[in-house]
Amino acid sequence: MSHSKDDLLTVKEAAKMLKVSEPTIWRLLKEGKLRRVKLGTKTTRIIKTDIEKLIENSTE
Repeated sequence: MSHSKDDLLTVKEAAKMLKVSEPTIWRLLKEGKLRRVKLGTKTTRIIKTDIEKLIENSTE
């Protein structure tokens, strides 16, 4: 699956979008509630549609 640059968020951007802390994003990744794309050994991006789904599910 390929994602465009606009489909990927940094951990900081994802945290801002969800209004949570960066450690919370890392926890959600570890729990499998968000998916990541690894770019190299130290760069992680979050799939934007996963954030949107998490927001949508939390409002139901």
